[in-house]
Amino acid sequence: MNWDFKDWLALASLLAVFYGGINWIYKNVKKLSKFLDDIADNEKQIQENKKQITFISAKLDSVITLLHDPMFVCNDEGLCIVVSDSLCELFGATTKEKLLGGGWVNFIIPEDRNTAWEDWIKNIKDGSKDMVGSYRIRHGVTGNIIPVVYHAVLPRIEGTRELIISVGKVKKIT
Repeated sequence: MNWDFKDWLALASLLAVFYGGINWIYKNVKKLSKFLDDIADNEKQIQENKKQITFISAKLDSVITLLHDPMFVCNDEGLCIVVSDSLCELFGATTKEKLLGGGWVNFIIPEDRNTAWEDWIKNIKDGSKDMVGSYRIRHGVTGNIIPVVYHAVLPRIEGTRELIISVGKVKKIT
């Protein structure tokens, strides 16, 4: 077969298109590879953050347990994330899970419940750094009504109203 100029030109054009396609594929594979590496790095960071949160939570739980006081730690929504064994005893909660989240509110007698919750949330939202309040609880085991007072510290991110976490203590009024 004799190749003339048109045949060579056609082959060169075909090779240019082929090379351009390969070049395009190579560039996009590199972009995809970088994207997947970024996802893997983000996943590693998420896992590291989860480990740090678990570590901090364990430290808080340990400190609160060692203090032997009825104590709690709440998130920025007012929901308990850590409670002490002493708090469970005071409230008559048979497990810590009964006080976690918003469970602690269920122990407040109905007449005090709305006011106690509204005051709690108001103090969290309005930027208070410290709060004291009182309400009555119904002991989960004996059914006795127990008046209590609480004191919570609400550290904020400096210069903002954004709550970091709240830590507090509950005491039976005698």
